[in-house]
Amino acid sequence: MVVLAILEQGNRVREFLSPLKEIPDFSALEIISYTLTTDASLIVLYPGIIPDGGGPVLLAYSPLETDTQELERSIEENRLIFGLLDLDKELKLQIPLIREFLGIKKKTQDLEKIEEKVKNLRARTSSQLDIIKKTFEKLVPLRSSKNSGVNIYVKFASGMSQGGEFFDFINVSLESLIIWNRTKTYKGSNNFLDHFKHWEQTKYDLPKLEEFVKSLNPEDGQEIFLGQIDLKTLSFSGLNISDCFFYFKGDKEIVRSTFDDLKPFNIKLERGERFLILSSGAMESFKQLNPKLDLTNKLNELRLLTPREALDELFFELKRNLKKKFLPADAAIILVEVDENVIFQI
Repeated sequence: MVVLAILEQGNRVREFLSPLKEIPDFSALEIISYTLTTDASLIVLYPGIIPDGGGPVLLAYSPLETDTQELERSIEENRLIFGLLDLDKELKLQIPLIREFLGIKKKTQDLEKIEEKVKNLRARTSSQLDIIKKTFEKLVPLRSSKNSGVNIYVKFASGMSQGGEFFDFINVSLESLIIWNRTKTYKGSNNFLDHFKHWEQTKYDLPKLEEFVKSLNPEDGQEIFLGQIDLKTLSFSGLNISDCFFYFKGDKEIVRSTFDDLKPFNIKLERGERFLILSSGAMESFKQLNPKLDLTNKLNELRLLTPREALDELFFELKRNLKKKFLPADAAIILVEVDENVIFQI
Protein backbone atom coordinates (compact mmCIF):
# COMPACT_ATOMS: atom_id res chain seq x y z
CA MET A 1 0.00 0.00 0.00
CA VAL A 2 1.16 3.51 -0.83
CA VAL A 3 0.66 6.10 1.89
CA LEU A 4 0.33 9.78 0.94
CA ALA A 5 0.72 11.69 4.19
CA ILE A 6 0.06 15.42 4.67
CA LEU A 7 2.06 16.98 7.49
CA GLU A 8 1.66 20.54 8.75
CA GLN A 9 4.52 21.92 10.86
CA GLY A 10 5.66 18.37 11.56
CA ASN A 11 2.24 17.11 12.72
CA ARG A 12 0.33 14.55 10.66
CA VAL A 13 -2.91 16.13 9.48
CA ARG A 14 -4.32 13.59 7.03
CA GLU A 15 -3.27 10.59 4.97
CA PHE A 16 -4.51 8.65 1.95
CA LEU A 17 -3.99 5.00 1.07
CA SER A 18 -3.58 3.71 -2.46
CA PRO A 19 -2.83 0.25 -3.88
CA LEU A 20 -1.11 1.77 -6.92
CA LYS A 21 2.54 0.89 -7.47
CA GLU A 22 3.18 3.65 -10.03
CA ILE A 23 4.09 6.11 -7.29
CA PRO A 24 6.35 4.11 -4.92
CA ASP A 25 8.59 7.16 -4.46
CA PHE A 26 5.85 8.68 -2.31
CA SER A 27 5.41 5.90 0.20
CA ALA A 28 6.28 8.46 2.89
CA LEU A 29 5.74 11.85 1.28
CA GLU A 30 5.87 14.90 3.53
CA ILE A 31 3.74 17.87 2.53
CA ILE A 32 4.82 20.92 4.51
CA SER A 33 2.85 24.15 4.48
CA TYR A 34 4.98 26.64 6.37
CA THR A 35 8.54 25.34 6.57
CA LEU A 36 10.74 25.77 3.49
CA THR A 37 12.77 22.64 2.77
CA THR A 38 14.00 20.97 -0.40
CA ASP A 39 10.61 19.20 -0.68
CA ALA A 40 8.45 22.21 0.25
CA SER A 41 7.55 22.89 -3.37
CA LEU A 42 5.79 19.55 -3.87
CA ILE A 43 2.37 19.84 -2.20
CA VAL A 44 1.07 22.61 0.04
CA LEU A 45 -1.96 22.45 2.31
CA TYR A 46 -4.27 25.43 1.65
CA PRO A 47 -4.29 28.00 3.15
CA GLY A 48 -0.51 28.01 3.43
CA ILE A 49 2.59 29.81 2.25
CA ILE A 50 3.53 28.96 -1.34
CA PRO A 51 7.33 28.63 -1.54
CA ASP A 52 9.13 30.94 -3.97
CA GLY A 53 10.48 29.05 -6.99
CA GLY A 54 11.49 25.41 -6.82
CA GLY A 55 9.06 24.09 -9.40
CA PRO A 56 5.31 23.31 -9.56
CA VAL A 57 3.02 23.12 -6.51
CA LEU A 58 0.00 20.87 -5.97
CA LEU A 59 -2.39 22.71 -3.66
CA ALA A 60 -4.36 20.42 -1.29
CA TYR A 61 -7.62 21.89 0.05
CA SER A 62 -10.95 20.92 1.63
CA PRO A 63 -13.92 22.46 -0.28
CA LEU A 64 -16.13 22.58 2.82
CA GLU A 65 -13.54 24.53 4.79
CA THR A 66 -12.30 26.86 2.04
CA ASP A 67 -13.36 30.29 0.80
CA THR A 68 -13.43 29.51 -2.95
CA GLN A 69 -13.06 33.18 -3.96
CA GLU A 70 -9.89 33.49 -1.90
CA LEU A 71 -8.67 30.22 -3.44
CA GLU A 72 -9.33 31.53 -6.97
CA ARG A 73 -7.35 34.68 -6.18
CA SER A 74 -4.47 32.58 -4.84
CA ILE A 75 -4.42 30.52 -8.03
CA GLU A 76 -4.45 33.65 -10.24
CA GLU A 77 -1.63 35.28 -8.29
CA ASN A 78 0.67 32.27 -8.11
CA ARG A 79 1.83 30.67 -11.36
CA LEU A 80 3.57 27.85 -9.51
CA ILE A 81 0.25 26.20 -8.61
CA PHE A 82 -0.06 23.22 -10.95
CA GLY A 83 -3.43 21.91 -9.76
CA LEU A 84 -5.82 21.31 -6.85
CA LEU A 85 -5.98 18.18 -4.70
CA ASP A 86 -9.46 17.73 -3.15
CA LEU A 87 -8.95 16.35 0.36
CA ASP A 88 -12.63 15.29 0.63
CA LYS A 89 -12.32 12.84 -2.27
CA GLU A 90 -10.68 9.44 -2.30
CA LEU A 91 -7.13 9.36 -3.54
CA LYS A 92 -8.09 6.90 -6.31
CA LEU A 93 -10.20 9.56 -8.00
CA GLN A 94 -7.25 11.99 -8.09
CA ILE A 95 -4.54 9.58 -9.24
CA PRO A 96 -4.47 10.99 -12.84
CA LEU A 97 -3.80 14.49 -11.50
CA ILE A 98 -1.15 13.25 -9.08
CA ARG A 99 0.49 11.10 -11.76
CA GLU A 100 0.67 14.08 -14.14
CA PHE A 101 1.97 16.30 -11.34
CA LEU A 102 4.69 13.80 -10.46
CA GLY A 103 5.69 13.64 -14.14
CA ILE A 104 5.98 17.44 -14.32
CA LYS A 105 7.90 17.48 -11.05
CA LYS A 106 10.34 14.85 -12.35
CA LYS A 107 10.92 16.87 -15.53
CA THR A 108 11.55 19.97 -13.41
CA GLN A 109 14.06 18.08 -11.29
CA ASP A 110 15.72 16.72 -14.44
CA LEU A 111 16.00 20.27 -15.82
CA GLU A 112 17.54 21.42 -12.55
CA LYS A 113 20.10 18.63 -12.81
CA ILE A 114 20.83 19.60 -16.43
CA GLU A 115 21.24 23.25 -15.40
CA GLU A 116 23.66 22.18 -12.66
CA LYS A 117 25.61 20.06 -15.17
CA VAL A 118 25.74 23.00 -17.61
CA LYS A 119 26.92 25.27 -14.78
CA ASN A 120 29.66 22.81 -13.83
CA LEU A 121 30.61 22.36 -17.50
CA ARG A 122 30.93 26.12 -17.93
CA ALA A 123 33.17 26.27 -14.88
CA ARG A 124 35.35 23.44 -16.20
CA THR A 125 35.41 24.96 -19.70
CA SER A 126 36.43 28.34 -18.28
CA SER A 127 39.21 26.66 -16.35
CA GLN A 128 40.35 24.78 -19.45
CA LEU A 129 40.32 28.02 -21.48
CA ASP A 130 42.57 29.61 -18.86
CA ILE A 131 44.99 26.70 -19.20
CA ILE A 132 44.91 26.97 -23.01
CA LYS A 133 45.51 30.72 -22.86
CA LYS A 134 48.47 30.32 -20.48
CA THR A 135 49.94 27.65 -22.74
CA PHE A 136 49.30 29.89 -25.72
CA GLU A 137 51.29 32.71 -24.10
CA LYS A 138 54.36 30.47 -24.16
CA LEU A 139 53.78 29.34 -27.75
CA VAL A 140 53.34 32.87 -29.14
CA PRO A 141 55.95 35.08 -27.45
CA LEU A 142 55.64 38.81 -26.99
CA ARG A 143 58.25 41.39 -28.04
CA SER A 144 58.28 44.78 -26.43
CA SER A 145 60.17 48.06 -26.53
CA LYS A 146 60.11 51.08 -24.22
CA ASN A 147 61.41 54.49 -25.20
CA SER A 148 60.84 57.67 -23.14
CA GLY A 149 57.21 57.01 -22.22
CA VAL A 150 56.10 55.22 -25.40
CA ASN A 151 55.80 51.45 -25.19
CA ILE A 152 55.45 49.13 -28.20
CA TYR A 153 54.32 45.49 -27.93
CA VAL A 154 54.27 43.05 -30.85
CA LYS A 155 53.00 39.49 -31.16
CA PHE A 156 53.63 37.42 -34.28
CA ALA A 157 52.56 33.99 -35.56
CA SER A 158 53.72 32.23 -38.72
CA GLY A 159 51.42 31.32 -41.58
CA MET A 160 51.45 28.87 -44.49
CA SER A 161 51.60 31.41 -47.32
CA GLN A 162 54.83 31.99 -49.23
CA GLY A 163 56.90 35.10 -48.67
CA GLY A 164 55.47 36.48 -45.46
CA GLU A 165 55.62 39.39 -43.08
CA PHE A 166 58.54 41.13 -41.41
CA PHE A 167 58.28 43.62 -38.57
CA ASP A 168 60.68 45.46 -36.33
CA PHE A 169 60.97 48.61 -34.25
CA ILE A 170 63.98 50.88 -33.93
CA ASN A 171 64.60 53.34 -31.11
CA VAL A 172 66.91 56.29 -31.65
CA SER A 173 67.20 59.59 -29.81
CA LEU A 174 63.61 60.76 -29.06
CA GLU A 175 62.19 58.64 -31.90
CA SER A 176 60.61 55.22 -32.28
CA LEU A 177 60.17 53.67 -35.72
CA ILE A 178 57.74 50.85 -36.55
CA ILE A 179 58.62 48.86 -39.69
CA TRP A 180 56.34 46.30 -41.30
CA ASN A 181 56.64 44.63 -44.70
CA ARG A 182 54.78 41.86 -46.54
CA THR A 183 55.79 40.16 -49.76
CA LYS A 184 54.48 37.19 -51.72
CA THR A 185 57.90 35.60 -52.25
CA TYR A 186 60.92 34.90 -50.07
CA LYS A 187 63.06 36.74 -52.62
CA GLY A 188 60.95 39.86 -52.09
CA SER A 189 61.42 39.58 -48.29
CA ASN A 190 65.18 39.26 -48.66
CA ASN A 191 65.33 42.22 -51.04
CA PHE A 192 63.45 44.40 -48.55
CA LEU A 193 65.68 43.39 -45.63
CA ASP A 194 68.88 43.95 -47.62
CA HIS A 195 67.65 47.32 -48.81
CA PHE A 196 66.69 48.45 -45.32
CA LYS A 197 69.98 47.24 -43.84
CA HIS A 198 71.98 49.39 -46.26
CA TRP A 199 69.69 52.39 -45.71
CA GLU A 200 69.57 52.52 -41.86
CA GLN A 201 69.61 56.08 -40.53
CA THR A 202 70.20 57.98 -37.31
CA LYS A 203 66.98 59.90 -37.84
CA TYR A 204 63.69 58.67 -39.31
CA ASP A 205 61.59 61.74 -40.05
CA LEU A 206 59.00 61.81 -42.84
CA PRO A 207 61.33 63.01 -45.64
CA LYS A 208 63.71 60.13 -44.84
CA LEU A 209 60.87 57.61 -44.93
CA GLU A 210 59.69 58.92 -48.31
CA GLU A 211 63.25 58.67 -49.59
CA PHE A 212 63.42 55.03 -48.51
CA VAL A 213 60.12 54.05 -50.16
CA LYS A 214 61.00 55.79 -53.42
CA SER A 215 64.33 53.96 -53.56
CA LEU A 216 62.62 50.55 -53.27
CA ASN A 217 62.04 48.29 -56.23
CA PRO A 218 58.88 46.60 -54.93
CA GLU A 219 57.55 43.31 -56.26
CA ASP A 220 53.92 42.90 -57.34
CA GLY A 221 51.60 42.88 -54.34
CA GLN A 222 54.23 44.03 -51.87
CA GLU A 223 52.93 45.96 -48.83
CA ILE A 224 54.84 48.22 -46.49
CA PHE A 225 54.13 50.35 -43.42
CA LEU A 226 56.58 52.81 -41.87
CA GLY A 227 55.49 54.82 -38.83
CA GLN A 228 57.67 57.19 -36.79
CA ILE A 229 56.70 58.40 -33.31
CA ASP A 230 58.31 61.73 -32.45
CA LEU A 231 58.73 61.60 -28.66
CA LYS A 232 59.26 65.37 -28.43
CA THR A 233 55.81 66.22 -29.80
CA LEU A 234 53.96 62.86 -29.57
CA SER A 235 53.20 62.95 -33.29
CA PHE A 236 52.85 59.72 -35.27
CA SER A 237 53.68 60.10 -38.96
CA GLY A 238 54.68 57.91 -41.87
CA LEU A 239 53.55 56.02 -44.97
CA ASN A 240 51.03 53.23 -45.30
CA ILE A 241 51.03 51.09 -48.43
CA SER A 242 49.12 48.15 -46.98
CA ASP A 243 45.80 46.55 -46.14
CA CYS A 244 46.55 46.64 -42.42
CA PHE A 245 43.78 47.52 -39.97
CA PHE A 246 44.37 50.49 -37.64
CA TYR A 247 42.41 50.90 -34.41
CA PHE A 248 42.43 54.32 -32.73
CA LYS A 249 40.34 56.00 -30.10
CA GLY A 250 38.05 58.53 -31.78
CA ASP A 251 38.10 59.45 -35.47
CA LYS A 252 41.86 59.27 -36.17
CA GLU A 253 42.69 57.73 -39.53
CA ILE A 254 45.70 56.34 -41.38
CA VAL A 255 45.44 57.17 -45.10
CA ARG A 256 46.48 54.58 -47.68
CA SER A 257 49.16 55.26 -50.28
CA THR A 258 50.49 53.44 -53.30
CA PHE A 259 54.11 53.22 -54.40
CA ASP A 260 53.26 55.63 -57.23
CA ASP A 261 51.18 58.03 -55.11
CA LEU A 262 52.58 58.58 -51.62
CA LYS A 263 50.17 60.17 -49.12
CA PRO A 264 51.87 60.71 -45.75
CA PHE A 265 49.79 60.54 -42.55
CA ASN A 266 50.35 62.58 -39.40
CA ILE A 267 48.45 61.92 -36.18
CA LYS A 268 48.69 63.64 -32.81
CA LEU A 269 48.89 61.15 -29.91
CA GLU A 270 47.69 61.83 -26.37
CA ARG A 271 48.81 60.86 -22.88
CA GLY A 272 47.42 57.45 -21.94
CA GLU A 273 46.44 56.67 -25.53
CA ARG A 274 46.62 53.16 -26.94
CA PHE A 275 46.28 52.08 -30.57
CA LEU A 276 46.70 48.83 -32.47
CA ILE A 277 47.91 47.78 -35.90
CA LEU A 278 46.64 44.45 -37.24
CA SER A 279 48.66 43.29 -40.23
CA SER A 280 46.96 42.36 -43.49
CA GLY A 281 47.95 38.73 -42.83
CA ALA A 282 46.21 38.86 -39.45
CA MET A 283 43.09 40.29 -41.12
CA GLU A 284 43.11 37.52 -43.75
CA SER A 285 43.45 34.89 -41.02
CA PHE A 286 40.60 36.44 -39.02
CA LYS A 287 38.41 36.42 -42.14
CA GLN A 288 39.05 32.71 -42.75
CA LEU A 289 39.10 31.38 -39.19
CA ASN A 290 36.71 33.63 -37.29
CA PRO A 291 34.55 35.49 -39.86
CA LYS A 292 31.68 36.15 -37.42
CA LEU A 293 33.87 38.04 -34.94
CA ASP A 294 32.93 41.70 -34.57
CA LEU A 295 36.53 42.92 -34.49
CA THR A 296 35.85 46.56 -33.61
CA ASN A 297 33.58 45.54 -30.74
CA LYS A 298 36.21 43.07 -29.54
CA LEU A 299 38.91 45.74 -29.61
CA ASN A 300 36.65 48.06 -27.60
CA GLU A 301 36.30 45.34 -24.96
CA LEU A 302 40.08 44.97 -24.64
CA ARG A 303 40.79 48.56 -23.67
CA LEU A 304 40.87 47.81 -19.92
CA LEU A 305 43.22 44.83 -20.24
CA THR A 306 46.98 45.03 -19.97
CA PRO A 307 48.86 45.06 -23.32
CA ARG A 308 49.93 41.44 -22.78
CA GLU A 309 46.39 40.32 -21.97
CA ALA A 310 44.93 42.25 -24.92
CA LEU A 311 47.35 40.70 -27.44
CA ASP A 312 46.91 37.22 -25.95
CA GLU A 313 43.13 37.57 -26.21
CA LEU A 314 43.33 38.71 -29.85
CA PHE A 315 45.57 35.81 -30.84
CA PHE A 316 43.35 33.41 -28.94
CA GLU A 317 40.36 34.62 -30.98
CA LEU A 318 42.50 34.44 -34.13
CA LYS A 319 43.41 30.79 -33.51
CA ARG A 320 40.08 29.72 -31.98
CA ASN A 321 39.06 27.57 -34.96
CA LEU A 322 42.54 26.68 -36.20
CA LYS A 323 42.85 22.96 -37.00
CA LYS A 324 46.36 23.05 -38.42
CA LYS A 325 49.68 24.05 -36.92
CA PHE A 326 50.01 27.33 -38.80
CA LEU A 327 47.70 30.23 -39.65
CA PRO A 328 46.63 30.78 -43.27
CA ALA A 329 49.07 33.74 -43.41
CA ASP A 330 51.74 35.36 -41.24
CA ALA A 331 50.07 37.56 -38.64
CA ALA A 332 51.51 40.46 -36.64
CA ILE A 333 49.57 42.57 -34.15
CA ILE A 334 51.27 45.69 -32.81
CA LEU A 335 50.05 47.61 -29.75
CA VAL A 336 51.40 51.07 -28.95
CA GLU A 337 50.76 52.65 -25.57
CA VAL A 338 51.63 56.17 -24.40
CA ASP A 339 52.30 56.62 -20.68
CA GLU A 340 49.93 58.82 -18.70
CA ASN A 341 52.80 60.94 -17.40
CA VAL A 342 54.92 61.22 -20.53
CA ILE A 343 56.59 64.62 -21.00
CA PHE A 344 56.46 66.24 -24.45
CA GLN A 345 56.43 69.64 -26.14
CA ILE A 346 53.12 71.41 -26.66
